[in-house]
Amino acid sequence: PSQTDSVPKKIIFNLEKLEFVGSSGISSFVQTLKEFNASAPTKPRYCNVKSEFRRVIKAFDEPDLFEFYDTEERARKSFDQ
Repeated sequence: PSQTDSVPKKIIFNLEKLEFVGSSGISSFVQTLKEFNASAPTKPRYCNVKSEFRRVIKAFDEPDLFEFYDTEERARKSFDQ
């Protein structure tokens, strides 16, 4: 089997426990997420993202780069649509 066989195809980032990202770290945090999105075979989903983080991420966002869902279950179901 090749290496790509073991790469997960469906990835969900549950940010429920993310409480704080300082101003010095937020741009590198979002940049890391953007780079991950760009290299992922299927666009990852993000769930339980608090509104302040959603606003900050969207400020760095190109249109439709991030897919946000209220719950992990909704994020999971979105892969089947």
